[in-house]
Amino acid sequence: GAGKTSLAKELLRQKPSMQRLSIDEIVALRHGIWNIDYSPDKYSEYQDEADIIFRQSLGTFLANGESDVVLDRSFYAKEDRDEFKRMIERNGGRWVLVHLKVPREVLWERIQRRREMEINANSALEISTEIFEMYVQGFEQPDGEGEIVV
Repeated sequence: GAGKTSLAKELLRQKPSMQRLSIDEIVALRHGIWNIDYSPDKYSEYQDEADIIFRQSLGTFLANGESDVVLDRSFYAKEDRDEFKRMIERNGGRWVLVHLKVPREVLWERIQRRREMEINANSALEISTEIFEMYVQGFEQPDGEGEIVV
């Protein structure tokens, strides 16, 4: 709902040589769409599997000198952001953290509208009000981490 995937896809449109990694799309490529091609009870297992592939793929891109990689990921926790920053720096890359700061009402509206428009890899998960509130309350806002706020 913040616009992560839209931004990532626009960056790729402007610079087609970039690579993009997305856990949602890794899951979709391997298993299909949540609650259509696979049972919701497999969600955690498939997310964990995709996270491993995501990390391995990034490692491969970095090892091959392909440093223009868009990580289409929520980076919900500072610990997660810091881990990826270290990984990128260790491999000679340079990271850019973009924080898409969107009011909660706009986030909720976008999530609802996206789900009504189309169900695909990036919009398949049904997000209840409770899940939405849990994510909003738990999101660790970047502050002083070198982020660009949009």
